[in-house]
Amino acid sequence: MVRSLGAAALIAVMLAATGAAPASAADKPTDYRVTLTQTPSVTVNVADLSIDNLDAVQKYCTLPGFPPAVGVPFPCVNFPIAVADAGIAAVGTARNASNGRTGTFVLNCDFVFPATSSVTVSLPEDYRPKPEDVTLDAVSGKGPMGCSWAIVFGSSGSVSGTAKGTVSIARVPNEQRIAASVNVTIKVTAGSGPYAVAVGGGGSYADRYAAPFTPATAAAATALSARAAAAPPLGTLRLTLGHSRSQAAIVPLPATLRSEDPQRLRVVAPKGSRCTAAATLGSRKVSLGRANVTQTGGEATFPSTIRKKLTRPGAWKISAACTAAKKKLTATTTARIG
Repeated sequence: MVRSLGAAALIAVMLAATGAAPASAADKPTDYRVTLTQTPSVTVNVADLSIDNLDAVQKYCTLPGFPPAVGVPFPCVNFPIAVADAGIAAVGTARNASNGRTGTFVLNCDFVFPATSSVTVSLPEDYRPKPEDVTLDAVSGKGPMGCSWAIVFGSSGSVSGTAKGTVSIARVPNEQRIAASVNVTIKVTAGSGPYAVAVGGGGSYADRYAAPFTPATAAAATALSARAAAAPPLGTLRLTLGHSRSQAAIVPLPATLRSEDPQRLRVVAPKGSRCTAAATLGSRKVSLGRANVTQTGGEATFPSTIRKKLTRPGAWKISAACTAAKKKLTATTTARIG
């Protein structure tokens, strides 16, 4: 029995730096052409449209009689979907638009936002739709996302930081593909090697690209997912390096965290950092545990989801403290529990 129908949007933000001494790049915006080389698949969970769930079926679908006739397509229109995923990784390269130098990056994003979707379903004899029985008619939604990113130049050092912005999804007209649009503002919060004093800059990134719509079903859960096409998209990043030393930075969180949201606390800090975190609400204090940064350009990802630790509604203050090379780095943010 199909428990849900789904769709997926592909989210990736590509970042890189010159590979030259940061002093020459400080305060000078530089453009890069970015190429996606490894892409994630992001599941969009939708309302349960199983034939056994009559409330949802009758509310969102126009049935050709009841019970629905086998093999007769019927539409399910504008049913709500919850787009929520965490730790969505992308890997790629970026080429300096002026001198051709390249860098390698890793990006991890969290996002939660509401959307709507419409599909056409043709039921087989067992009333359990297979991939070929589902066609995407429309999908629409927009919401916030928070990311960590890192650019590693081999043995020549790295820069890393956070990104915050929006992602939106829509169906490509007349095609079984999903278009994703990304607009983010980035911050450079950590660096190593010659980039250890290149922190404090930032920039922006915007891109639009499409991924094929590929239904997939399983006995336990049904999802419709999308992956990047064979030809990778290209985007343009404008990045400015700064003059400061490394900081700790918390990956941006959604405005409100619901009970089902998958976000974990993630802190960008230099390699080797040992981090602890706690949350306070009035007189109540909750430990969020410990996490370490083990890779160049990496992050500390705490073991439990934030909503598993924080259950009382309200605006919690989250404080993280990281120790790296005998120096203490701190960061704070607010998590609103709904």
